[in-house]
Amino acid sequence: MNIGKVTGNIVSSHKYPGFTGTKLMLLQPVDSMYKNAGNIIIATDSVGAGNGEYVIYITSSEACIPFVDVVKYIPTDATIVGIIDKIDIMQES
Repeated sequence: MNIGKVTGNIVSSHKYPGFTGTKLMLLQPVDSMYKNAGNIIIATDSVGAGNGEYVIYITSSEACIPFVDVVKYIPTDATIVGIIDKIDIMQES
């Protein structure tokens, strides 16, 4: 799992039928200190995330798992699976 910040959404009038009813979001990967950690990616949204929110996302073949009840397969490389409220960094003693 990874952390990212939603930076926008994508509006598409024509897309793969499996994406019907699914939001496509622009996502900036970040590290645990909320600093940018890579290039912006496109992610499907399975939790209703909004612009500016920090989220948890999954990648690779696992990214289609949240949609298996809706369609058998959705061609996505990243899916938002959680909205972050707070990150607590544990300090070693």
